[in-house]
Amino acid sequence: MKETSTKKTKALSEVAIEKYFVKQCRANEMWAKKNNPQYDAGVPDRQVLWKGFTGFAEVKAPGEKPDPLQVAYINRLKKEGFYVGNFEGKVGYFDSKEGADAWILGFEDHIIELIRQFRSA
Repeated sequence: MKETSTKKTKALSEVAIEKYFVKQCRANEMWAKKNNPQYDAGVPDRQVLWKGFTGFAEVKAPGEKPDPLQVAYINRLKKEGFYVGNFEGKVGYFDSKEGADAWILGFEDHIIELIRQFRSA
């Protein structure tokens, strides 16, 4: 039996989670646009657009965490008021299908709260 490297297995897991996330975004009428880190180092994997609002999602393989540059980018986006997610204490990223689902629900809740604040102002 041919052995598969851990890195390749994790990469496949990250790809599978990202594909699932994109599919779920489409099912919720969201556009999960792929970002290109080649031109903007540290940028989260996906920029999600929905009803005039924008959120950013960083997808990781199970158990992996963002690198320091990604953390800095996520913190800056959060400071500027963009939705970056928070699932099981993982601020700005997720590493499972459950995390992807939680990100989408959190984004919807975030937008509803922004609209509520705007209407009461």
